[in-house]
Amino acid sequence: MQHHFGSKEQLREACDAYVMEYIRGAATEAVDERGLDDPRFLASTYATAPPVMTYLGRALVEGSPAAAAMFDEMVDMTEQYLKTYGQLPPGDLRAQAVVFTAMKLGITVLHGHVARALGDEAFGPATTARVGQASLDVVSPALVGPEMADLARAGIDRYQQENGTKEQDDE
Repeated sequence: MQHHFGSKEQLREACDAYVMEYIRGAATEAVDERGLDDPRFLASTYATAPPVMTYLGRALVEGSPAAAAMFDEMVDMTEQYLKTYGQLPPGDLRAQAVVFTAMKLGITVLHGHVARALGDEAFGPATTARVGQASLDVVSPALVGPEMADLARAGIDRYQQENGTKEQDDE
């Protein structure tokens, strides 16, 4: 560790930087480049995100200044996306971004419980797709914009069909 990073703190800084780079890249590809509609993008994200989200969840719970900076950057990103794509009635955009970010990160922090409650051993690709679908079901399309909501829903549906992970609706 010291050979590559010098200290435990420098290793943590490198991990934090990697996590934020991952999140920025995924957000850009998902929203700006419309990857939400691409099952290949979703499959890649579903496969690579769990360890990143596990690290992020632990960092957020620890409450370090670095975790606060990561949270603040995610709020800033969310605020920009809400401003660009959202169609909420006029209100406190910053508060909306903070609350939405915190709600989404709650899944990250509680990922083990979420997976268990959904009958899965780990928060893998199938669970991620189910949680993404459920998020779209409970969040107003006005929050993310109807176009983005429809794009995400179509992408998740296509991913689930191609991977045989589509849950049957209770009738």
